[in-house]
Amino acid sequence: MCIIYRFLTYIIYPFLYLYYKYKNAPADFMRESFVAYSENPFTLSPDKKVIWIHGVSMGETLTAINFSRFLVEKGFEVFFTTKTQSAYQTLKSKKLNAVYIPFDLPFLIRRFLSIFSPAMVMFFESEIWPNTIFEIKKANIPLYLINARISQKSFDRWKLLRRTFRKLLNRFDLIITQSPSDSTRFKYFSQNNIIYVGNLKFASEKIESIEKYSPRLMIIAASTHSGEEEIVLEAYKKLTELFNKNIVLVLVPRHIERTKTEVVPLIKKFGLKYQLHSESKKINDSTDVYAVDTFGELNKFYEKSEIAFVGGSLVKNIGGHNIFEPAIRKNVVIYGPFMANQLDMKILFKDCSKEVSNAEELYNTLKQFICDRDLIKQFSENAYKIAESSNKHVIEEAMQLINKNYFK
Repeated sequence: MCIIYRFLTYIIYPFLYLYYKYKNAPADFMRESFVAYSENPFTLSPDKKVIWIHGVSMGETLTAINFSRFLVEKGFEVFFTTKTQSAYQTLKSKKLNAVYIPFDLPFLIRRFLSIFSPAMVMFFESEIWPNTIFEIKKANIPLYLINARISQKSFDRWKLLRRTFRKLLNRFDLIITQSPSDSTRFKYFSQNNIIYVGNLKFASEKIESIEKYSPRLMIIAASTHSGEEEIVLEAYKKLTELFNKNIVLVLVPRHIERTKTEVVPLIKKFGLKYQLHSESKKINDSTDVYAVDTFGELNKFYEKSEIAFVGGSLVKNIGGHNIFEPAIRKNVVIYGPFMANQLDMKILFKDCSKEVSNAEELYNTLKQFICDRDLIKQFSENAYKIAESSNKHVIEEAMQLINKNYFK
C-alpha cells in the first residue's frame, strides 16, 4: 500500500502545483510547500543541534510552542513547520523560525532535510505522512510523535489498513499519547514505544490569577464555525433586550477570513452594532459585537472575558475545540453536544462547565450566569483550579522520556 501511495504522489505532483496556482495560494505557501528555495532561511547556531517541530494547525502549534521552550532551555535550536495560514501567521508574529511543511513527496522531503539537517524531528498530535516518515528514517533521524491522538473515526479507518499503519507507527522512535484511550488505540496497531503521560495542552504557560476589569460583562464566542454564529447571535440578541449595553459579545471565528464575508452580514441581520478588531483596538461603549478578524489573539480576549462559548461543538463533524484555554483564564466554559475530539477535557471540567444544544438553551444558560455574578465566580474559579493543577508535570515527564530515548 505504501508503494502505491508513493507512486501516486509522483503522478499527482504537477496537478497539485496547478491546483494551488489556480487557487491563488499565498506566495510563501507556494515557495515553501514546494521547497522552491535552496538555503536555510534562518540564522541558526552551528554549535547547536537543530530540532524540526511540526504542528499541522493552530492547536497543535500552540502546544508545540510551549513544549519548545524546554528544548531551547536544553540548548537546542528549533524551527517549526505547519500547514495552515493561521498557525503560520501566529508563529511569525511570535518571531519564531517557521516555514510551511513540504507536500508529502519524497524528493521535496529529501530537499527539505538537506537544507535544514535536523538532528531530531517531532510531529505533534496526529500527523502521519507516509513519504515524510520514510524519508526521515532513511536519513537516520530520530522521529517522535508527541501528544499523539487518534480519534475513533480515524481508528476505524486505519483498522482497514492495519498492516500499513503498523509499518508507519514502527518508524517512530517514541510515541507519547495524550490520553489512555489514545494509547490503547495506538497499541492495537503497534506496541512500539507507545507511552501515555498526559495531555500537553494542559501544560500551557503559567497563568497568574486574573482580575476581570471591564465595566461591561464580556462574553466570548470562540473558534466558531459556519452554522454556529447564527445560533450565538440569536441568543445574544435576546440578551441585549434584557441587559442592554451591560454586556458585550466578542466573536472570534475559527477561520478569520469568514469574518467580513459571512459573519458581519449575520451581525447586521440581527440589527446589532459591531466593530472589527483590525480597524479598532478598543471596544466602544455602544458596540454590541466585537468581531476579531486577526490571527493569534484569542487568549488575550479569554483573559478579559468572563464567559466563553467554545465553538466547533454545535455543528457536526468538527469535534469541538480546546476548552482548557478559557478555563485556565478564569472563564465559565460553555460548549455544544458535539465534543468527540475533546472528551478528555469535557470529563475534566464536567462539574464546572455547561453544555447547550441550541439558541434557546444558550440564551437561558447565559442569562442564568449574567443574573448571578456569584455563580460566575464559582464556576470560573473551579475551572481555573482544575486547569492549574491538571497534569502540571506532563512536559517534564515527556522531556525525560525523550532524553532517555534520544541520549540512550
